[in-house]
Amino acid sequence: FENADYVSSEQSYAKQTNMDRDSKIQKWQNYFNFALIIIIFTAPLFTFGIKELGKENYQIYKNNQGMIAEINSKPLVYSSPVISQIPTDDNPEKTQKLSKSVEPQLVEPIEVENKGIIYNFKSCQKSPNLNSSTQSISCTILITSTKENVQLRLYSNRNYSAISRLFQQGKEYVATKVKLGTFSSNRSGYVKNSLIKDVPIEAIIDFGGVPLEVKQIDILQLKFSLNSSYYRGFINTELRNLPVIPEN
Repeated sequence: FENADYVSSEQSYAKQTNMDRDSKIQKWQNYFNFALIIIIFTAPLFTFGIKELGKENYQIYKNNQGMIAEINSKPLVYSSPVISQIPTDDNPEKTQKLSKSVEPQLVEPIEVENKGIIYNFKSCQKSPNLNSSTQSISCTILITSTKENVQLRLYSNRNYSAISRLFQQGKEYVATKVKLGTFSSNRSGYVKNSLIKDVPIEAIIDFGGVPLEVKQIDILQLKFSLNSSYYRGFINTELRNLPVIPEN
């Protein structure tokens, strides 16, 4: 009888084990089927979402094309790293250190147009003169005729109504010399030259006796005389808020 009970117990345990295994297999099959159903139903929604996101990004790009083109058209100006000397005990003459380079910045061109002539500011540079408390400033601009070939005069200091000058904090400084192309001002206080349509020509205006602390020009006022088929007479041209860079 004991052997019969033992055999019956073993058979019952084996049967229970098989039932548990079948139950687990069925359970995992149900999980797999449920996951498959979720994938089948959500895949189209995921694809639709990707398409809608692509449409939205494309619309943002279309709406900002003008701004992107404007940014790309502006030149980037990079400042070169400055090398400063730091002496050491071993070799004070050859020891150098690179300072941080300035981040690139967008630079807006400074230019005005008057009577078909474009005046494009290039630079105002200072250099010491004989007086240690003052300096000379030399401003360079490019002048372009947009309509036709013309005759142009640039005045330095001919008389009270025909002068070029700069203003800084209420102080006035009159030009001492002007240059237009290869020609310089004469004793009459002006220089003249011929301008070819759409071809820029360089003009240089010199000022003397400017205080050393001047680092920016409030207004650069230039006096011209134009001789063309559409206009004959004086032209006052003003360029504002111009930086003054140190001498080379």
